[in-house]
Amino acid sequence: MEEISNALEVIGSNLNIKTMLSEENGIDSVISAIKKEVSGFVPDISCKEGRAEIKSLAYKISQSKTHIDNVGKELTSEWKEKSKKVDAERKKVRDELDALKLEVRRPLTDWESEQEEKEKETLRVIKFFKDAQFIDMSKTLNDYEMDLIKIESLQINDEIIGDFKDSIEIEKTRAIEITKQAIEKIKKDDAEKLELAILRKKQEERDREDYERKLKEEAAKKATAEMEEKLRLNKLEAERKEQEAKDYAARVEREKREAEEKSKREIAEANERAERKAKEEYERREQLRIREEEKQKAKEEKRQKNIDHQREINRSIVSDLIECGLDEVSATNVTRALVCSKIRNVFVRY
Repeated sequence: MEEISNALEVIGSNLNIKTMLSEENGIDSVISAIKKEVSGFVPDISCKEGRAEIKSLAYKISQSKTHIDNVGKELTSEWKEKSKKVDAERKKVRDELDALKLEVRRPLTDWESEQEEKEKETLRVIKFFKDAQFIDMSKTLNDYEMDLIKIESLQINDEIIGDFKDSIEIEKTRAIEITKQAIEKIKKDDAEKLELAILRKKQEERDREDYERKLKEEAAKKATAEMEEKLRLNKLEAERKEQEAKDYAARVEREKREAEEKSKREIAEANERAERKAKEEYERREQLRIREEEKQKAKEEKRQKNIDHQREINRSIVSDLIECGLDEVSATNVTRALVCSKIRNVFVRY
C-alpha cells in the first residue's frame, strides 16, 4: 500500500480519491493514515494554544471527511447519469420488443380467445341440457311443460359449438325424452288417481246399498218368521180352545184378532227398528268417510301449500339473480343448482 504523508491534508493533495472509492476497501488506507496521524497528537486543554490545536485538528478531520464525501457524491452522480441512460435504452428495448411480440402473437391470441368463448358456450349449453335431465319430484305438470318449451326452443350456434354439435344434440334429445317421460308419468298418475277415486266412490255406494238391503232382508225374514210362528201357536191355541168349549169361541176369535193386530204392530215396529238401525249405521259410516276425505284434503292442501311456498322462494331467488346481472336461463340454472344442493357450502332452506 502506498505510504500516505500528511493524511489530513487530502484537499489539494495528489491522492486519487475517486480511484480509491471505486475499489473495494480502497479508502481504508486514507482512513488508517488519518487515524495514525491523529493518534500521535497529545491534547492539552490547560492553555489557550492547546485548546486551539484540538479545535484545529478536529476541523481538519471534518474537512477531510467533507472532501472525501463530496468526491464520492460527484462519482456516484456520474454513475447515476450513466445508469439513467442505460435504463432508458433498456426500457426502449422492452417496450419495442414487447409490442412487437404482442403484434406477432395477436392472431394466435385472438384464436385462443375465440376458442375459450366457444368452450364456455359449449359447456353452458351442455350443462343446461344435463340439468334438464334431472327429475325433480316436487315439480308440477306445468313446470315440466315449461321446461320442455325452454329445451326445445334453445337455439344452438353451430359456429360456436363446432365439434361438440353431436354431443350437444345427444344431450338435448335425452333431455327432451326425459322431460316428456316425466310429463306423461304425471298425466298418467293424475288419471289413475282420478279413476281410483271414482271407483272407490262407486264401491262405497254399492257397499252401502248392499248393507242396507241385507239389513232390511234380515229384519223382514225375522219378522215374518216370528209372525208365522205366533200365528201357528195362536191357531193351535184357538183350535184347542175351540175343541174344549164352544163357549169360548167368541173370545178365541177376539183373541185371535188381537194377536194378529199385535203381531202386525210388532212386525211394523221391528221393521221400523231395522230401518232406523240401518240409517244410523249408514250415517256413522258416512261420517267416517267424510272425516277421512277431509283429512286427505287437508293433507293435500298442506302439500300444495309447501309446493307453492318453495316455488315462491325459487322465483324470488331467480328474480334476485336477474337483478344481479344474470340472464333468466342462468338465474334459473343457478337456482336449480342451489335447490338441488349442487353448490358446496350453500343451501336453500324453506
